[in-house]
Parts: sequence; structure tokens; C-alpha cells
Amino acid sequence: MVSTQQIDLILSVARVLTVDKRFVAGVGALWFYDYLLTVSDEIKYAWSGRTSLIFVLFILNRYWPLWYLVWLFIAFWNPEYTRPVCDKTAWLSMFYFSTVTLFAQAAITLRIYAVTGNSRWIASYLSFVTLAQFAFGLYLTVWFALRPAFQIPDLPFDEFKACLFHRWRTGVIIYTVVSPVYDISAFALVVHSARRRNHARAHGVPSLLDKIVQDATVYFLAIFTCHFLLIFFELFAPAPIQLLPGRGNAVLIPLMVTRLILSLKKAANPSYSQSLWGSNNTAQVESARFAHHTIGGTERGGGDIVLRHLSTDKSGLARSRVQD
Repeated sequence: MVSTQQIDLILSVARVLTVDKRFVAGVGALWFYDYLLTVSDEIKYAWSGRTSLIFVLFILNRYWPLWYLVWLFIAFWNPEYTRPVCDKTAWLSMFYFSTVTLFAQAAITLRIYAVTGNSRWIASYLSFVTLAQFAFGLYLTVWFALRPAFQIPDLPFDEFKACLFHRWRTGVIIYTVVSPVYDISAFALVVHSARRRNHARAHGVPSLLDKIVQDATVYFLAIFTCHFLLIFFELFAPAPIQLLPGRGNAVLIPLMVTRLILSLKKAANPSYSQSLWGSNNTAQVESARFAHHTIGGTERGGGDIVLRHLSTDKSGLARSRVQD
């Protein structure tokens, strides 16, 4: 006969499992919806040109979350995903968090490296933070893999929820705290560099740096909020729902990064630049010159294309500005 305590436990876990499944379904729907909204820009601006490191990072941030979502959907809704299977694969969650954070921060580091005028000390600092976090993430992955998944007594509810990886809570918190430190550093460096290098303001026209600062502000607030909620849940939320923000962050943060990359590539495209600045060749060239250094001549859809496009303008203004 099932005791009252067991019934309360079953109902409690069942409620948490329902919320968990709906949350994962919602995150998956959001990723798919965003993909439909941006796939045309991806084809037009990201896939046109030659391959480069930033393009590879874009692809990784774009499609790496897909396998994680597929894995979660299988784990939550496939009855064949039993405890023995979970016991062997639960560590993949930490491995995914470590790699997706590496890909996202690597892309942002490259962008900041360009925005700050190829500052090596800034790139070294951000790279050190990123690689140190990644190394600790791999350590946590191995730590989880060498331990059996967390087990609770046999109860008649979903197998996957009854089989979570054994968590080192302090280690997860330490790993998570590093991300807001990186976020604040990256945002501060972008804003500081933009104020120093925004030469177009002297001509009374907007520049690509304005757009970069606007994007950085919006996405910084979004990404920082995701990390803050994860830390808050880890510290104060009941144990069953501590993982919810982590699953959301694992998809939303790379989504934000791909939008940042697409935004810059779009702004460096000749047709978009012309529609943005109209007949103002000074603003076009200011943006193109910065895009040239930010994306580079070997990038897909790079700023050098914009520079060549503008250098043919009959006014001579574009030609003189390119030669500066």
C-alpha cells in the first residue's frame, strides 16, 4: 500500500516534470521560430563568400543547440530512455553547457577584438576567462561521468526525471558565476572602445559603431539576465526546478550570439549599407571601413566588398575616404 508521504512525493515530482517538459517544449519552439525568422538572412549574408573562423563559430552557435534539443526531447518523451541509458548519458548535459559557452564567448571575443582595434591584451584577458571556464566545465563533465546518475526510489512516474546526473552544486555555481563576469567585461569594453573610435560623430553622421553599441546593449541585458536567473535559481530555488534556467540559457544564449553576428554581417553588406545610409557616402564608408576591420577581407560577406562597391562612386568622396 502506498503511503501518504509517497503520494505527496509522486504528485510533487509529477508537477515539476510537467513544468519541465512544457519549458523544454517552449524553448524548442522559440529556437525553431527564430530559425524561420532568420534563415533568409543566414543564406544571404552568412553563406555568401569565403569560409572564416567567425563563420565557423556562427555555424556552431547556430546548430549546436539543435542536437541538445533533440536529446532533451528524446529523453523526455521516449519511453526507451530508461534509467540505465540516463546513467550513461547524463554527463552530456554538462559537456554541452561547456562547449556552447565556449563557442558563444569565442565569437564575442573575436568581435570585441576587432572593435577594440585588435587589442591583444583585451583578447588575451577574454580568452583566458573563456578557456578557464571551459577547462573547469570539462572537469565537471568528467566528475559527473565518473559517478552514477542520481537515483531516487522506484515510483510510478517518468523515468528520466527519476534519473538526473549527480550534481556538485558548489562546482556548478562557481562555473556559472564566471559567465556574468565575462558579460560585464565584454559590454564595458565595447562601450569604451566605441566612444574612443567613433570618428563618424565628428562628421555629424551615424556609424556602424552606433549599431554595434545598440546591439551590444540589448543582447548584453538579455544574456546577463539569463545568467543572473541561473545563479538565482541555483542559490534559492527548490532543487527540482534549479535546472530550468540552465536549459533555457543553453539555447537562448547561442541564439543571441548568432543574431549579433548576422546583424554585423548584414550591416557590412553593400545593399543593406546603402539602404541604411542612403546617399550619404561618408556614413557608408565609415561603416564599411569599420566592417572591413571587424569582419575582414577573408570573411563571408566582408566589409572589403562594401569598400570596393563604394570606391566606384562618381563623387570621389568615397574614393578619398577609402584611401585614408
